[in-house]
Amino acid sequence: MKVIKQYKWRILWAGKWTTTNHHATEEDIKVNNPEAICLPHTLIEREIPETDAEILANNRRLCTGILTNRATYMPPKEFLSSFSDDVPF
Repeated sequence: MKVIKQYKWRILWAGKWTTTNHHATEEDIKVNNPEAICLPHTLIEREIPETDAEILANNRRLCTGILTNRATYMPPKEFLSSFSDDVPF
């Protein structure tokens, strides 16, 4: 995985110094705001998957597709009766 560092920045906008509402990398912010000043205490490090295996592992970790709390959602009994007994509801 690739780790990118993002910060909030002080930029000169409409003649006044202001802080960005979003985090951005130095390369991204310097395109439009070469005078931008980094705010080190706002650092966020993000891990970005690069290979297909890393993307699949990340998707598996975040999206199991399994209901972990059955009380959260239970289909209507009429719906369940239309399936055979091997459906895990």
